[in-house]
Amino acid sequence: MPILTINNNKQKCQTHLHIGSWHHAKYPVQWFAAGCLAPPFLVLTSAQEQTKAWGSSSQLEFIQRFFSTPCTYIFRIKEYSPRIKNMAIDKIVTDPRLCAVLQISDQARDQAGALLSLGEQAYSEGPPSAEAQAEFAKQQKLLFTTVAHLKGLHRNVCFSARETKSQTAESRQEVDRLHLQLQNLYYEQRHLQGEITACESYDHKYQQLPLIPVEEFLAQHPEHENDDENTLMVARIDHERSEREALEQQRQELLKRKQKLIADNKRRKDDLANLDNDLEKFIDAAKPIQKLFEKAP
Repeated sequence: MPILTINNNKQKCQTHLHIGSWHHAKYPVQWFAAGCLAPPFLVLTSAQEQTKAWGSSSQLEFIQRFFSTPCTYIFRIKEYSPRIKNMAIDKIVTDPRLCAVLQISDQARDQAGALLSLGEQAYSEGPPSAEAQAEFAKQQKLLFTTVAHLKGLHRNVCFSARETKSQTAESRQEVDRLHLQLQNLYYEQRHLQGEITACESYDHKYQQLPLIPVEEFLAQHPEHENDDENTLMVARIDHERSEREALEQQRQELLKRKQKLIADNKRRKDDLANLDNDLEKFIDAAKPIQKLFEKAP
């Protein structure tokens, strides 16, 4: 049932229905009672508002005689047509403690309605009898007991709500911590993906090596036919290194042979140069002999 309140604005009392954000005004007031806040009752905080809503103050005597707080009045609406009808509260509220509060609230509402009906019947034909007053007092005590029980349940629900809020705050902090940790992991993931992309797109020197074709390499080394691309590339590079080391060794041997041949050529050149000197000395030494033979008859 919707909860109803009364506003006194500019000397004109209106009743308002509040269901979430829905507002309905100007519902006729039928009768009133005190001591229960369960719907469909509404609260008037002053006798002046009650008088304007009711039209007279004669019924105040009923409140002042049977209730200890005559300044607080609860009016029950005769009829209303809310936009939201047949709201299934049982389907919305599932917590056992809140369901207990709703159950006791409905019980208090029914007791208040019965108390109002009993008061109307007692005062409809004049002053009530002693038995009617005793029955009214009995029903009033039952209502107050139910309201006290309702207050206790309400207090427990409030404490439970505080505890739930505290647990929610702790859970929210944990969720925030985990969310921050997740964001850090996402950042690290993006950073690592960027590093992986940079490494994959890096133009390494091994890609520029003048290696022999794959077909030729596999023809020379058939044991690498089932190797993956990385292992095959490593094998090709090792093969290229071994081939270059062998060629370098051959080059060094040829270089040594070249140096040896150069040394031999230089030695022979020096020998030939010395031979020329010896020949010149020999020719110079043979000239007297030649002249001697020329003088002979």
